[in-house]
Amino acid sequence: MQEILTQPKEPVISFDVHKLYRPVEFKLTTIYDASKPDGKGNSKALELAKSSEIKEVKNEFEHHTAWKNVYRMGPGLRNAGNTCFLNSVLQMLTYTSPFANYLLDKGHSNKCQRRNSSQFCALCAFENHVNKCFLGGGNAFEPYEILKNIKLINKKFSIGRQEDSQEFLRDLIDAFQKSCTGFLEKPPQKVLDNTDISKIFGGKLKSSVECKQCHHKSEIFENFFDLSLVRKFFIEQEILIKNRN
Repeated sequence: MQEILTQPKEPVISFDVHKLYRPVEFKLTTIYDASKPDGKGNSKALELAKSSEIKEVKNEFEHHTAWKNVYRMGPGLRNAGNTCFLNSVLQMLTYTSPFANYLLDKGHSNKCQRRNSSQFCALCAFENHVNKCFLGGGNAFEPYEILKNIKLINKKFSIGRQEDSQEFLRDLIDAFQKSCTGFLEKPPQKVLDNTDISKIFGGKLKSSVECKQCHHKSEIFENFFDLSLVRKFFIEQEILIKNRN
């Protein structure tokens, strides 16, 4: 983060989230506002635009996230030795409805370059996993195909050693993205922005900084597949504790 010597009256960090084909703009206000005389922070943590826009975005979100078919709850995943980090990520992705719909329709495997190859494709492996969860038997199983190829997702991962689930999630989605780009070493940005994975998980982060003296605005766009957000409840609790002290 860059420090700004001249702080704006209401310092904000704004970003656009392009989720499910439509940009949604959020406004994140700072907890502590040094420019105010009393030194107290702004209790409003997140502000969305107008209520009508929120309703429109909500309706479009529900349309894209609806399950195409009704399925029974899938089986659990056995722990193969400190693999709870992996199992939790697989279960979360399995029940991400737009992604599950795409995989159950064989949206990737029908056009995968490695469909008839012995080479590992992370997205084909996960498609098999999702189909086994929803269309297979009800007994718990080990996600063997992904486990045995875990070093092709990230070579530092090892079975039997506890790993970070968020790191595995990022590496796994990157592997899915590589599957969608035909395993090119350096695919063009236009190709990366238009893959099926980008349409489901992708977004663009817009960081804006404006100088209050010359009014010059600097904007930087960054692609992302996951975004960490601060929950309003925890911010309000933190402010309450600070005020009590």
